[in-house]
Amino acid sequence: MEIDVIRPEERLLTPKETAEYLGISAATLAKWRCLDAQSLPYVRTGRLIRYRIADVRAYLDSRTHGTTPSPRCTSDERQ
Repeated sequence: MEIDVIRPEERLLTPKETAEYLGISAATLAKWRCLDAQSLPYVRTGRLIRYRIADVRAYLDSRTHGTTPSPRCTSDERQ
């Protein structure tokens, strides 16, 4: 029998691992799924929820902004 090796970028994270990676609570992550509040893809297999590490990284990359503050920002947002 041949065993496929999972590449690191294809690894599946549990909701708890994903929440820790993002620095949020697992409850917040569950709320995002329920409300479709964020565009963070997930995999559902039966009752199990998993997140691809590559998708989580892409989610973070899509929300990364440059270091120059927008002129619309208030001084409070720049801190």
